[in-house]
Amino acid sequence: MSGFRLGVVIPTELEMRPLLGTEFCEVFDFYGQMLCGVNWDDDLSVICVTTGIGKSNAAFTVAALFYEHKPHFLIHAGCAGTYLKDKVKVGDVVFVTEALFGDDGIMQDRGVIQSYEIMGIPAHRIGERSLFDRVSISEKLLSLFIEALPEGTYPGRYPSEGEGGFSVGGFRLHYGSALSVCSVSGSEDIAKKRYGAYGAVIEDLETASVMLACVRLGLPVIALRGVSNVAGIRDKKRWRVEEAMYNTGTIVRKSVPIIKKWLIKQELS
Repeated sequence: MSGFRLGVVIPTELEMRPLLGTEFCEVFDFYGQMLCGVNWDDDLSVICVTTGIGKSNAAFTVAALFYEHKPHFLIHAGCAGTYLKDKVKVGDVVFVTEALFGDDGIMQDRGVIQSYEIMGIPAHRIGERSLFDRVSISEKLLSLFIEALPEGTYPGRYPSEGEGGFSVGGFRLHYGSALSVCSVSGSEDIAKKRYGAYGAVIEDLETASVMLACVRLGLPVIALRGVSNVAGIRDKKRWRVEEAMYNTGTIVRKSVPIIKKWLIKQELS
C-alpha cells in the first residue's frame, strides 16, 4: 500500500490548533485559508486545511482540496452545540451519521421552513435517488466505525491550569445527526424549536455542505464534531472549545488506522 492521501478539513484555526496539538507544523496559504501536513501514519499522507466558517466556504474548500491534492478519503472535524445537554454533553464527540440542511427550503409563516422536497427540486441525484435536505454517511462505512469505535467513554486529555498543564478525564462518543444552519441559535428557545423541527443531536455550520460536496465528488467522508457548548448559549465563558477539539482529535487519530485498512481493502477489491 502506498500513495494514499487523507484530507482533514476543519472550519477555523481556533478548532485546528487544539485538534492537532503539538503536531501543528508549518502552515501554507490555501486560497486564504491554512494548509499543513501532519505525520499521523508513515504510509498515509495527511493534509489538514481550514475551510473558513459557513456552508459556502466549506463546499468551496472541499472541492479545491479534491482537485489540487486528490485525497482518497476525507475527515471533517470541528465544534458543535448540543441540543441534548443532558445526554450529549459539553466535551463529548459526535460521529455524524446524517447531516441536515437547516434554514434551506421554503420559509413559511412563523419561521417554519419546509424542505426543498416540497418543490420537487433535489440538491443532488444519485441514480434514481434524490437528496433534498439531508446527506447520510455510507452504510458500509458507518457499520465499520460502529464496530471499531463503539459508543461509549474514551480517555480525554486537554490543557488546564493544573499541575502538568493537562487534565485527564473521560468523554463519550455518540453516533447521531447534525443540523447545519446558516445562522447559529441565538437563544435556548430557538435551539429548542430547531430540535423540535429537525430532531438532530447537534448544531453546526458546515457538516451538511462538506458531506454533500463529498457525495458529488465521489469522495468517502466521515464527520466528527466535538461539543463545545449548549446550542443557544452565547456566553463564550461557558464554552469549552479546546476540550471539545482535543477530544475530537483523539477520535480522529483512532479513525486513521481504520480508514487505512478500509482504503487497502478498496484497492484490493
